[in-house]
Amino acid sequence: MAPLPAKVWMFVAGILEAGGGTRVVCTDDPITFADHIGPGEQCFIVPRWKVQGPSIPYNLWPLTVGAAEIQIAVSIWPRRQKAWGTWEAEKYFNEKIVPAMAGRDNRPDWWWQEPERFH
Repeated sequence: MAPLPAKVWMFVAGILEAGGGTRVVCTDDPITFADHIGPGEQCFIVPRWKVQGPSIPYNLWPLTVGAAEIQIAVSIWPRRQKAWGTWEAEKYFNEKIVPAMAGRDNRPDWWWQEPERFH
C-alpha cells in the first residue's frame, strides 16, 4: 500500500489584478506569494486563515475564495471591488462589513472575520 501524501497547511492570499479582477493563491511558504504577483497587481494575505492541502477539498473552495475576496475588499476600501467570484462573500461584505468600516483603522487586520466583536 502506498503511503498517503502528507497534509500541509497552506496560507491564503487574494491577488487584485491590474484590471480589477481577483484570484486566489494558496501556498505553504508565504514568501512564494511574490512569485504570483504580476505588474500592477497587489497581494493581500488573509490573516489567521489556512487551508489544508496539498489539494483543497472542493467544499472549501467557496469559503477560501470568499475569504480572499473579502480581505481584498476590506484592504482597498473605500474603492469597491469590481468583480466578486463568490456571491456569498459579496453579500457578507455588504451586510456585515460595510456598516462597520468606519472604525476599521483601530482594529486588528482580521476584524472582518468576527465583525460582531467590533460594533
